[in-house]
Amino acid sequence: MPNIVHKVYKKWILLLDGETGNVCTAYNSQTNELYNAEKSLQSIIEEIDSMQNDATDNPKPVHQGNIVNTQSLVVCAAEKCNMACKYCFANSGTYRNPQRPVMSRDVFDKTLVFANEINPRGVSSIHFFGGEPLLAMSEIVRFCLKLREKCKVSDAVCPDFTMTSNGTLITEDIANQIALCGIKMCVSVDGPKEIHNANRIYPEAKGSFDDTMRGLGYLKKFNIPFAIEATVSIPQIQNLTDEGLFQYFDFFKQSGAALVGIYMDIFEEELDSRSQNGVARFMNAMVDYFFNQMTTAEKLTVVFQNVLSVAAAIVCGLPHKSECGAGLSQVFITASGEVYPCQAYYASRTDYLGTIDSVIEVKEAQHSIMSRCHERTPDECIDCVYSKICDEKCPGMRLLSTGKDNKLRTPFCFAQKELINRVLYHLSQFSDDESLRLFEQNMKSAIELANSLHIQA
Repeated sequence: MPNIVHKVYKKWILLLDGETGNVCTAYNSQTNELYNAEKSLQSIIEEIDSMQNDATDNPKPVHQGNIVNTQSLVVCAAEKCNMACKYCFANSGTYRNPQRPVMSRDVFDKTLVFANEINPRGVSSIHFFGGEPLLAMSEIVRFCLKLREKCKVSDAVCPDFTMTSNGTLITEDIANQIALCGIKMCVSVDGPKEIHNANRIYPEAKGSFDDTMRGLGYLKKFNIPFAIEATVSIPQIQNLTDEGLFQYFDFFKQSGAALVGIYMDIFEEELDSRSQNGVARFMNAMVDYFFNQMTTAEKLTVVFQNVLSVAAAIVCGLPHKSECGAGLSQVFITASGEVYPCQAYYASRTDYLGTIDSVIEVKEAQHSIMSRCHERTPDECIDCVYSKICDEKCPGMRLLSTGKDNKLRTPFCFAQKELINRVLYHLSQFSDDESLRLFEQNMKSAIELANSLHIQA
C-alpha cells in the first residue's frame, strides 16, 4: 500500500504515491474528469495543462493475451428454488427450465473430470449457485470431499469452495456439513426485516427474513466465513431518511458479515430526476459510512465491497477487469451439464459453449468469445474517463436489462459514477496523519478479507 498524499493543482485533485512522487490518479473536481497515470508530478501537471478535457484521448482497453485460462467454475447445483423473489433474474431460480432439475450425481462426477480437463493445473475456485444450491447439499458434500481427497492424493492445491444461498434452508446439521467441506458462504439479505421481506418472499408471498437470519446464526455458531449480498430498489431507498440510511448500513455491521455487496434493482428503469437524486443520496451515504469505518476503527467490522473495489483501484492501483471474464477465466455449468459463460448468459440462452462431456468443444468456443471480447464493451464505456476504475461493464447485466449485450451501457452507469465521485472526494479530504494511517491499515485488511472470501456476485 503506497503512502497516499493529495495535492490540489488548479481544479485537479492529485493522488500521489508519497514515496515515489508518482501520480496515481488525477481528478477534476469541476468537470468530474478522471485521469489515470503513474508518472511524476511534474510530467502529469504538464499533461493536465495541455489537456482540453478530452476524454477520448484515453486509450481504449483491449483484452490482453491469447490464452484462455479458466480459473473458476460456477456450478448450478439446482435449477429450482424454495423462494420466489420478485426481482429474480433466473425466474425463481428455474432459468425458465420446465424440468427444474437438481444436479445429479452423474453430472457432479462429470464436473470433477471437466474441472481437471479444462485446466490441468487445477481451477482455483468452485462456486455453487442456483436456484438454491442447498437443495443439492448431499451431493455437494460428496463432491467437495471427493475433490479434496483427489487433490490430497495428487499433491495438488484444492480449489476454494464458495456458495451463494438465500440462507433459509441452513439448519445446524447443514451448517456442520458446510464447515466440514470448508465452504465459504454468500447469503442474500436485503437489509432490515421490512426491506428484506418486500422482495425476498416464498411462493405463498410470506417474507423470509426470520428464516434467513436463523440460518446466519448457524453459520456464526460454526465459525463459517460469510458475506452478504443485498439488493435494493429505488422506491425503498427514496423512502429512507438520513437516519434510516445510517440504520440500513448499520444493520449489516450488526449482522456479523465481514463483507457486504449492495446492488440496485434498476434494470430497464429510466432514472428520472427524483430517482437520480435518490440513487446519488444512497451512494453518498454508503461511501460516507465506509470511510467513517476505515478512518475511525482500529479493527474493521464490516466492509462494503462496492466501495472497496473502487477505492482499491484508485489508491492501490489494483486493476479492474477491463473486459468480462465470463467464458474465459470463468464458465457456468448448468444442472444438466451444459456450459455457458455465466448465469446471465444461461438465463438468456446466449453464447452456449458446449457440455461438460466435450472439453475440446468448450475450449474452441472460449477462443471464439475471446476474439470478440472487445466488441462487448460499449463505445460509451471505452471512451469514458472512469473506465479504468469502473467495475460495472458486465455484458451479462446489459443483456438481462436491455436484451442486448453490445454497445449499450450498463443500467448502473449513473450509480457507479456517483460512487466514484464520492470516493474521490473522501480521498482528497485527509488532513491528519492518524486518519491516513488508519485508512491505509484498514484498506490492507479489507483487501485481504475480500480476497480470502472469493465471493461471487
